[in-house]
Amino acid sequence: MSGKPELLICICAHRAITAPTSGSFDTLRFTDIPWVRQLLTGDALISRSRSCACTHFIDDPQEIPYMLFIDDDIQFTPEDVSKIYNHLKHGYDIIGGIYAVRGASQISSYGFDGHFDIDGNIQEIEYLATGFMGISRNILLRMKNELNLPILNPNDWSRSYPFFECGRCFNIKGFEQRMKTVFGDNQPDEATLERMIKQFGLRKRKTGDDIYISEDWDFCEKARQLGVKIYVDTSVQVGHWREQLFTPKDVRQVQMYSAVYKSSEHQKSLMQKIEEDLAEFLSQPVSEVQRRMLEAQKTLVEMWDKREGDVEDYYKNNQIYLYDLAMFNKSEEYFANRLGQLVNVHRCKILDIGCGIGTAAFLLAEQDNQVTGWDINQECIDFCNFKKKKYNLPGEFTIDKPDYKDYDLIIAVDTLEHIKPLKKFLKVLGTEMKMGAKFYHSDYFPRDPVWPMHFEENSKFLQEWLQDAGLIPWDERWAIRGWPKIGGK
Repeated sequence: MSGKPELLICICAHRAITAPTSGSFDTLRFTDIPWVRQLLTGDALISRSRSCACTHFIDDPQEIPYMLFIDDDIQFTPEDVSKIYNHLKHGYDIIGGIYAVRGASQISSYGFDGHFDIDGNIQEIEYLATGFMGISRNILLRMKNELNLPILNPNDWSRSYPFFECGRCFNIKGFEQRMKTVFGDNQPDEATLERMIKQFGLRKRKTGDDIYISEDWDFCEKARQLGVKIYVDTSVQVGHWREQLFTPKDVRQVQMYSAVYKSSEHQKSLMQKIEEDLAEFLSQPVSEVQRRMLEAQKTLVEMWDKREGDVEDYYKNNQIYLYDLAMFNKSEEYFANRLGQLVNVHRCKILDIGCGIGTAAFLLAEQDNQVTGWDINQECIDFCNFKKKKYNLPGEFTIDKPDYKDYDLIIAVDTLEHIKPLKKFLKVLGTEMKMGAKFYHSDYFPRDPVWPMHFEENSKFLQEWLQDAGLIPWDERWAIRGWPKIGGK
């Protein structure tokens, strides 16, 4: 995504984001939806977390017009996000998709009188769940101003307007009974009562039972006080993952999980400091690094269109790739989707081809592997060595081509799509690798305005060329060095 963002996607999570959710976010990277992501973690009080998120959103000087809440266990497609984004652009202030509650006993959102038809159309409903809820900036500003919401916790991390609150909600009859216990026979007039409802956050529904209302349904009640209707697009049907039930038998598995993902979690934490590391390495202000990271993808496209030398010349000493890789590697999706199959690799001698800023190489090196990162970009290699020294990390890095036969495992993450003579490259790789060595590759070949430097035409021959080179595929990412295919050229 280049240019000014128009959609803020927010995850409020007290726990880890599920792998399906991470994978869903990874697919959004390859769309033209102008989105950015915000992750709020560590707060077990979801109503406060969502209120903080909305407060940050309206206070952001970028003035992004729309936001979308997505829960940390929701699986979705780019089309789902695109539909909600377009509905918001066309005037809907609050609109979302549908999903099942855990256990699939019912739909998470709630129609008037407890029912709405799942017919693929947009419908007005009484309560919309926040697991996949789109909200306009306009309605939040109206809610803050017209309901005169107070600023709470003004001097700490949880500063927020109470857009989301839990509490009691009464139907008209129940509400009148409670007002009578307060005012007796001296009931306020209707106008005064409506002002009290707005100013003190009282909740009243026209029909249905007296209920204890959740934070998302309270948000819908606040919107209704302003005359705003709540909508659901029943064609947007996202998935909801359940948590696993652990028993004492699972304790050992949990301990193993902690050991397996230790290096991954460490590298994720280091990647959250990438702006500061690049600023120190390049002797630039952090603000300048952040600006260049946001513009890197667009700049690379412009450089590609204006290049005069061959493909390798484009990548050598290209500082912009530092910013682009930093932007991509720091995402949760990069670790889950690109590196997820490498987290249990131990005691191997590994070569990382096209190692970039070293994220995969460092992760594997911290898993008790002997790792060499190789890249033709000198700036990338220099940055890897800078980071290695700063954080006392294992791993070796070089700009010189290593000897393929020395390695038990060779990886290429987001590399093959950038190689024009890919058939020749794979032939040399397979010829020089030792028998039984493994090859892992994670690729994204499609060429579009965002990645014109991808040689998409090579993708349809990839599996054939791997076999011709003696790299026998056993799935879309893994191959093992065996005998070349008979008749291969």
